[in-house]
Amino acid sequence: MLLVSGRQHEQQQLVHFLRGATVTSTYCPTQDDIQQQLQSTVWQLRRTGAVSGMVGKIENPVFRVTGLANSQPDGVLRDMLAALIKNKLPEEANNNSALSIAIVPSCYGNQPERVAIIEFNGAIPDFLSGLTQNPLEEWQEVMGGTDISFDQHFFGFTQLYTPKPDYPITADIVAITGLGGHAYGSWRSKKNLGRMWLHHFLEKDLPCCRTMTYGYNSKLSSQGIDILLDYGRELIEELRKIRSTEEQRQRPLFFIAHSFGGLIVSHCLIKASQTNEEDDLAIASLYKATYGMLLFAIPHKGLVVDDVQKMLSGQEHPRNGLLKEINTSSDSLASQLAQFKNVIRDRKVVSFYETAQTRKLEFNHESQRWERTGDFMTVAGPESALLQLPDYMEDKIPLAFDHSMIVKFDSNNARGYTSVRDRLRKFEIEAPKVVQGRFAQSDRKLPVEDTSQNKTVYDHDFKEQRSSLLDSIHRMADLASIFRSNGQFNQAHDFCSRALVSRVQVLGDMHPDTIRSRADLAAILHDQKKFTEAREVGVTALQQRKNVLGDRHPDTLESCAVLANIESSLGNHQCSRQLRETALDTRTEIWGENNLDTIRSKADLASSLRIDRQYDLAYQHCSKALVLREQLLGDKHPDTIRCRADLAAILHDLKRFGEARIFGVMAVDQRKEVLGLTHPDTLNSYVVLANIECSLGNHQESLALRMLGSY
Repeated sequence: MLLVSGRQHEQQQLVHFLRGATVTSTYCPTQDDIQQQLQSTVWQLRRTGAVSGMVGKIENPVFRVTGLANSQPDGVLRDMLAALIKNKLPEEANNNSALSIAIVPSCYGNQPERVAIIEFNGAIPDFLSGLTQNPLEEWQEVMGGTDISFDQHFFGFTQLYTPKPDYPITADIVAITGLGGHAYGSWRSKKNLGRMWLHHFLEKDLPCCRTMTYGYNSKLSSQGIDILLDYGRELIEELRKIRSTEEQRQRPLFFIAHSFGGLIVSHCLIKASQTNEEDDLAIASLYKATYGMLLFAIPHKGLVVDDVQKMLSGQEHPRNGLLKEINTSSDSLASQLAQFKNVIRDRKVVSFYETAQTRKLEFNHESQRWERTGDFMTVAGPESALLQLPDYMEDKIPLAFDHSMIVKFDSNNARGYTSVRDRLRKFEIEAPKVVQGRFAQSDRKLPVEDTSQNKTVYDHDFKEQRSSLLDSIHRMADLASIFRSNGQFNQAHDFCSRALVSRVQVLGDMHPDTIRSRADLAAILHDQKKFTEAREVGVTALQQRKNVLGDRHPDTLESCAVLANIESSLGNHQCSRQLRETALDTRTEIWGENNLDTIRSKADLASSLRIDRQYDLAYQHCSKALVLREQLLGDKHPDTIRCRADLAAILHDLKRFGEARIFGVMAVDQRKEVLGLTHPDTLNSYVVLANIECSLGNHQESLALRMLGSY
């Protein structure tokens, strides 16, 4: 997406302003003269209002400053910041620039610092102008002997005001914006005052809450390859940091989400609901602490992204994978929606949906940028934005705004804002008792009679024993993985089987960790060449993952790939190829071609094509997978070496024996170095190279290699 910077915007306006001027002088100025005159003219035009000097429609840009010394009073920090900024402005601009500086606590308890939110009304220093042109960048300054950072991206969590002193914090409010949004600007009115209601209105209406906005990079113009899974993991990790103490973990939590941000919240809560306290206390607590959520135009059934895809058409743009994942035909969203509706049945849900249409993106050839000037469309109407739960479970509120304006409230008496305020106030009153009850229930000590000692033992002891047992099970599973990577398949089978039996007993048959152990066991049985047993276990694992996680979950696709390998070893090559094609197509659609799982599927399909004697096509897939693995994993990663060994075999099939020998020798040497002389993969490479040497007429070398391969 092409954006016009603040300076470009000024210069464009200046050109239009000067077009009507009459040139009467024949003086030919120098470049320095032109620059000086341009700056002077810009300042004059700013003062008269002919040039705004700001980016986009928001006239007063807002910046965040982090790293402020916690030891300094807020008033001192404000004065120091104001002095630093004014010293960076030209003298003429100082008279035309006003600052609004709010000093707030850092959300992160491990960082004893303060944060500033600065709003400009008028001129801004050059170093901050640079941030408006490059909004993902940061600028560092030294203030009072401390390094501080300016940014305009607001990534991570930013607290928007200081809760009322001497009162306990009643709840955490977390606001997360949508695709291509901004943690501060997306919630900000476009009227002349530019009010940001989470900051300016909630500070007065919910003064005892810790209200935070969450920023993340989902700009379509960026080169990010993140998908929904990545954004969900990122949010969970940041929530872990800001809710690190026991009091914070048990504090009521309210989510406010807009558009794609709601899908991230959905992913986060599903994950939290599936997490045991013994595995991850911080994440499991998120689900218990969540009392309610305000959902604005959430595309539960997918977004209409035709115009955005048009903007990115003709490019192998890294954002295409994300767009495919969230469009209206997305299977993964359908699966997530079903899980989300089950997860939130006892939570308070308020769904706001848009009743005004949004213009499509169109390319403006004059300004050379994409603008919303096209036909009208409904981005997330009631059929997508509502969970379609009964009214007593879901509060459904229409707002007469388009997809962007639905979260921008101009005043504290706007109809949309008063609805939000009233719900949040109700949450604040009701939540403490409910949330405390959830945590008390999990901590409750249930008496059990111990006949041998004739005394009461409590659930607390059992929890400690269970936690210790789960740790032991995790260690068994980890050991199984280590033994398998070292080619010690019998030991891997032993530990994986024990982990599976224990997880069934402790967690149940359908817990994701239990299913993971079952899937791992299928792969190990395949390594042991116990193909029939492997197929039975693999089919069960795949079906369970489909039922629990959905058809397009990464773990489900992994089970699909494992079962494909098993079917191939059993001689069911057509079934194997279909499974591999399904995995490759789905992974490509969701994550794009440069994802490591997609690359693995491409390499697996090359094996099926080779079995079907489609050697040219197999070569294309395998060689492309090799190039990508070299770039992403390095030359000596086991997966890269495996691809190189496979390519040697395919080149042999193509009767390109000289090239095959080069790749075969490299694979043998690298596997000996990385895996060892007796690793099964190393032994297999000896056999492949023996076949190549035989085809080249080097029978002595071939015989020697076969002997090594049969070690």
